[in-house]
Amino acid sequence: MSNINTYFTDFLQDIRLTENQRNDLKRGHSTLRDRLMSDESLSKYIVTTFLQGSYRRSTAIRPVGDKRADVDVIVVTKLDRNSVTPQKAIDLFIPFVEKHYKGKYRVQGRSIGIELSYVDLDIVITSAPS
Repeated sequence: MSNINTYFTDFLQDIRLTENQRNDLKRGHSTLRDRLMSDESLSKYIVTTFLQGSYRRSTAIRPVGDKRADVDVIVVTKLDRNSVTPQKAIDLFIPFVEKHYKGKYRVQGRSIGIELSYVDLDIVITSAPS
């Protein structure tokens, strides 16, 4: 039975993110979140940010080849979901990503994807519950 445990432990070690990858993800999302909260134009709309997805749940697996791990950053705003369309919300964030991530972002439907050399970040904008 101990061989099975060893094989399983080895398997997990082979597919989990490395310490360097985890550090890169943390650096990427921490920098993004700090920039969002201190941005003069956006901070007045932002209630909080939090992480979601496989990175947050500690179920992210090591990317293969030239792919990078990703982090989903949820931005909870004071924007009124009844009067501000998803596109208008995205448009509010475009000057921010132009300033900090010019040439490294793309709008992906209702989120903004940022591609850095060491991590992919997704900004998902939502409104606070009423």
